[in-house]
Amino acid sequence: MATRTIELVYDNHSHLQVTADSVLDGDDAHKHQLRLEDEVVRLEDGRRRYTCPYCLEPLSIRGSTDRIYHFAHPRNPGAECPYRSGFVLSKDEWEALSYNGAKESAAHRQVKSWIAESLRADRNIDAGSVVEDERMQSWRDRSKWRKPDVRATRDGKTLVFEAQLSTTFVATIAARRKFYLGEGALLFWIFREFTLSESEMRFSERDVFYNNNWNIFAIDAHSVETTRQAGELHLWCRWQEPVAQGGSIQYRWHKKLVGFSELTLDFGRQRAFYFDFEAALKEANAKLMGEKAAAFHEERRARQFENRPYISPRVEAKLDTDIAEWVGLEASYATMSSDLERVWLAADEATKFSTRRVQDYAYAVLAPYLRAACPTAPKTLEGREDLRLILGALISLRLGRIVGSRAVNLKHLEDMVFGAAFGYYSVFWYAAGIHGRLSDIGYDVRDSIASRNYGIYRQKTNANDEVRTADFDRAFYILFPELQPAR
Repeated sequence: MATRTIELVYDNHSHLQVTADSVLDGDDAHKHQLRLEDEVVRLEDGRRRYTCPYCLEPLSIRGSTDRIYHFAHPRNPGAECPYRSGFVLSKDEWEALSYNGAKESAAHRQVKSWIAESLRADRNIDAGSVVEDERMQSWRDRSKWRKPDVRATRDGKTLVFEAQLSTTFVATIAARRKFYLGEGALLFWIFREFTLSESEMRFSERDVFYNNNWNIFAIDAHSVETTRQAGELHLWCRWQEPVAQGGSIQYRWHKKLVGFSELTLDFGRQRAFYFDFEAALKEANAKLMGEKAAAFHEERRARQFENRPYISPRVEAKLDTDIAEWVGLEASYATMSSDLERVWLAADEATKFSTRRVQDYAYAVLAPYLRAACPTAPKTLEGREDLRLILGALISLRLGRIVGSRAVNLKHLEDMVFGAAFGYYSVFWYAAGIHGRLSDIGYDVRDSIASRNYGIYRQKTNANDEVRTADFDRAFYILFPELQPAR
């Protein structure tokens, strides 16, 4: 079967470069409808719907009973064209011709005009610096140059704008990016319109979008009017926001008319963006990993305790029914950490009951479940002032204020733990680091009381490891899961 000589054409209705096959493939009825439509367009505005992207001459649809339908140049063209001449061009030369041809369309000229008008209305653009279609020669090599659609300077830095309406090959995009990077300029690709559907984005749009921190810009009459009123260049920005949801990263589209001062200009990576996608993606991935880790630990804890027999708290301790009604505490591994914190805070504010009485009740309710996981944990707090103190101290470190003791501040609390709960001192020090309280306590000051106490503790534990109290280790992980080492 014969092939078409003209493979690519410019559609003046959609302002896109399209393949001849996509237009002409189909039945004869479709092709003849296109021929008539093309003639109607020519009669209405004096030009044909399709033009050659290389020489810009109008193209007509031709064919016969024994020839494939194809696009043809006029019989007496006003310009030489590689399609007609048979010149052998390299891939880069074809792409350059296609790009430069697309720049001469009416739609392209409109976008270029909007860009220039908006830049001239921006009070922060250096006066007289806005130029259109002017050569920009390399200061490194005068033989190299580019001819951007619009160029301007802002705060002494060169900004280059290219209107992007048709398919631009990635090689063309890369070549311009490399040139302007070497010249210390920043290149903006400006679209007239684009879709919010990733699946419908053209490859050239994706080449720009994904390499510009997932931001893409467009201009229209509305943005130009906003620029005039605000005295600052405004562009439509569309971006995708990564969100951790349902165990995976989801991407949400957004659109906003943004001022130039709201953009981050990254000259080194040839990017300009409103929304920092890379930073948001790191945050979303961190959140997702945290959720997965929490789910893993919760599942492991559930497996660990799912076969434990139920132990009634009444077997272990005689409960205070008055406090039980007031506190309403029900033991559950899933909420034990927050329940302990809630009751310890309530104990500090109680007027009807003493602090110790509320603490004793709460521990009696939780103890059977703690002992199921940590058999060495005591049944009650009676006679265990060291444990009572460290529980309040760990809650205090988590909240950043004193809970459950008479300490004046965290420094005072550290000294109390050193003196009255020495066996649990390493737990206190570790928790202080987890919650970012080391400097609040004075561990970062070499001659502070906290640093001195820590030094003494290290000396004693190095000499005798039994100094450390380990009877509550596994229970600490249940009540304070943030202390559990990462796996």
